[in-house]
Amino acid sequence: MATCADPASQAVRPAAPPAGPAGTDGTGGTGEAGSRLTSAAGPSRALRRVPRSLAVLAGYLALAVLIFRAAWAEPGGVLYGESDSVLFAWYLGWIPHALTSGLDPFVTSHLNAPTGTNILWSTPIPLLGLLVAPVTALFGPVVSLNLLLTLAPALSAFALFRVLLRWMSAPAAALAGLLYGFGPYMIGESYGHLHLTFAVFPPLLLALLDDLVVRGRPPARTGALLGLAVVAQALISEEIVATSALVGGTGLVIAALLHRDVARARAGALARGLAVCAAVAAALLLWPLAVQFLGPLRVHGNIQPHNVAVSDLLTFVTPTPPSLSHPTSRCGTARGSPATRWR
Repeated sequence: MATCADPASQAVRPAAPPAGPAGTDGTGGTGEAGSRLTSAAGPSRALRRVPRSLAVLAGYLALAVLIFRAAWAEPGGVLYGESDSVLFAWYLGWIPHALTSGLDPFVTSHLNAPTGTNILWSTPIPLLGLLVAPVTALFGPVVSLNLLLTLAPALSAFALFRVLLRWMSAPAAALAGLLYGFGPYMIGESYGHLHLTFAVFPPLLLALLDDLVVRGRPPARTGALLGLAVVAQALISEEIVATSALVGGTGLVIAALLHRDVARARAGALARGLAVCAAVAAALLLWPLAVQFLGPLRVHGNIQPHNVAVSDLLTFVTPTPPSLSHPTSRCGTARGSPATRWR
């Protein structure tokens, strides 16, 4: 596995002021002045972390540009990836076009004509389409897709880095972010599955669960933020929502078994927070979910045969093509060749 130099550095703590007489701040001032200095220490430490975080983000972005450099040689004429990349480029152009033209963004005959299709049974990434709509309007959907494919691993890695600073040092968090954002899964899926590589929100879901269960933040506010994060992720990938729910639920069960007393004490707050989360998510996702499951041209029966896209347990320990250690590694070609000419 490729490694990179740790871009993070430890901030130097200022020396504490000398102790003074009781009732003073140690510098000849009053206790009130000392209180003001103490209250200012938190923002000061936060400001010192900014250059470190920017350095880590810059490192992630530089690595992403290196990996996707084939697309940036001609960003409007070369489409990074294979097969499904063309479909994602179409979706990035379709969503803003449909909304500005008064068309149904989810059911259209512009695909699979003349019958049409319910694109919610595919991967239309409507949130990403809206976010890059200005780029699409100025430069076209191919540039938007190449931009998002490049940003996806870097921003995903940075999101986990920021969350993990709660529990570990900056170098360890930076390395964990690197593994999360640039592992074989992310590199492999970047060939044509933007909805699976733009994984910024799972770390945020983890942080909000920590706020709710461990840090004791207000259940209503935290639950509402959790619901908004679920909505955002669902408008990128429902599959990642399902995976996050499975992993999060499993983690909560394990934590409850290991810390039974704490689990009983926090169960009420967790239930209230999750109820608010569910209410927010249900309200905001009502329209797309209703179209997907009750609307026209919805899918019936099996979407794929049972022997397609199956998992192999050996891949947990055996290198696969996206790994550098695989004999026919695609990681090298991920830096150059998997690009399709758009025109």
